[in-house]
Amino acid sequence: VATAAISVDVSDRSALAAALTDIRRAHGSIRTVVHAAAAIGWNSISETTAKELADGYAAKAVGADNLVDLLENDPPDTFI
Repeated sequence: VATAAISVDVSDRSALAAALTDIRRAHGSIRTVVHAAAAIGWNSISETTAKELADGYAAKAVGADNLVDLLENDPPDTFI
């Protein structure tokens, strides 16, 4: 079993596609994905700007959509 931890902006579809291609070349099919993306700010919710909220949303929701789309033809057994 091989594991790889990478750092990539999952909201950047092109960068994510390139990272997935590199992983597949090095290790074969991707069997498990742990989507741990986050954009963390240190403000209280009342002090959070619309941009900060959008950045946090992009890291999780847009990133998850990109992962699902890019893994569609060879889906992992587990997606967390």
